Amino acid sequence: MRRVSIIVIVLSLSMLMLASTSAMQISKYDIDVKSTENGFSIYENIIGVLDSNESSLNFSIQDDATDIVISINGQSVEYNKSGNMYTCAIPPTNESSVSASITYYLPKSTKFFEKHILYPSSEVTITYDGSTLLSRSDLGENSYISASLVVKTVETTGYALYAIAALLLALIVIIIAYLAKKRTSKPVQMETEEILKTKKALLMMLLKEIEKKHRAEEISDESYRYLKDLYKREAVEVMKKLES
Repeated sequence: MRRVSIIVIVLSLSMLMLASTSAMQISKYDIDVKSTENGFSIYENIIGVLDSNESSLNFSIQDDATDIVISINGQSVEYNKSGNMYTCAIPPTNESSVSASITYYLPKSTKFFEKHILYPSSEVTITYDGSTLLSRSDLGENSYISASLVVKTVETTGYALYAIAALLLALIVIIIAYLAKKRTSKPVQMETEEILKTKKALLMMLLKEIEKKHRAEEISDESYRYLKDLYKREAVEVMKKLES
């Protein structure tokens, strides 16, 4: 499967004034992205060490996120939102270590997963449906990560379409075998008019399904052209045989 493209940009955003960008040193930042029927579910787990004077933390979450839940040290916390920035009070604790988790959903139309990491991070890992997309170490504060979510969706759907095509072709073989067995009393050529008409109907069904998947943007242009050309050629050959 073609690898999902990943862009990692580390920016020094000196003009972005955030009071708490050095409030925490992150030792481990894990982000788990899972595709769902309606989009993507995101789970972020952050482990780090707090500055002793800090009473709040900031987190950045991309646009269109819904059902956002933020927990700090195992406690669900309220947050104040300003644009993409979410500010949370840190529950009282005597420990300098802190763990935070963030869960939310992104719509199916999301093309890229984007993450603005505000704090210095020793290790950052992003997984997508169980596969590692990215693993980076020693990122500075205000680092920016962008990973494409489009390719994997397209490729997965493409494999499903190949499976459909294989099933339809298997059905053609079964029909041919059945008709040959049915007419044992009379020798039958492998491609009678009945068989050719059946193959034509099945190929036309497959071409319509390919068009439908492409209009719905469920398969890439490359997969669409390949499959369309392949089965269109077969359909043309069948029609030529019917006309002869």
